[in-house]
Amino acid sequence: MAGQPWGPVPPTNGSVTFARLLQVVALVAVPLGLAIPFDSTCLWSTSIAWACFATIAAIGQLAPAVGSAFGWTVPLAWKIGAGATAALIGFWVLLVLPSIASNASFVVTLGVAAAGLGCWLSPGRRV
Repeated sequence: MAGQPWGPVPPTNGSVTFARLLQVVALVAVPLGLAIPFDSTCLWSTSIAWACFATIAAIGQLAPAVGSAFGWTVPLAWKIGAGATAALIGFWVLLVLPSIASNASFVVTLGVAAAGLGCWLSPGRRV
């Protein structure tokens, strides 16, 4: 193995399928968590801008799955998905983590975790 540069292991078909499944789970769980009422209100009614931000990021994290439909290269699609996943993680730290004990936070946390793992398993990862 001497002389071979270190790099990520190429994904197998099984891990790519699992990554796609996780990305779809994130796309469903994040908006669902935003819609679950907490103290008779939900994030959609109290923080519309943040809810829109999280929903757009949840859609953007699908880039590795749908990038070929837009003509994106695999590395470019992964970078877009990674950026959207990072946005979701930032949203989680700022808005979800402070109220982590609620049911809505649990569902959003599942969605953000699924997005992170889906991003990690997607093809195009350089780290």
